[in-house]
Amino acid sequence: MAEKLGVSRRWLIEFEHGRVPNPGFATILSMLSALGLSLDVRKTPHPTDPYEWCP
Repeated sequence: MAEKLGVSRRWLIEFEHGRVPNPGFATILSMLSALGLSLDVRKTPHPTDPYEWCP
């Protein structure tokens, strides 16, 4: 996995333990892709805007 992502094994281990303070977003997306996962980001309607809740 580390080789696929272009990072060191130590970096990957530290990332897995939550010890990488600022991992690159592109690296995270590459990791998700390599694991067969994807990220879905959606806008959450603001509860004070009644028109956002209507389909």
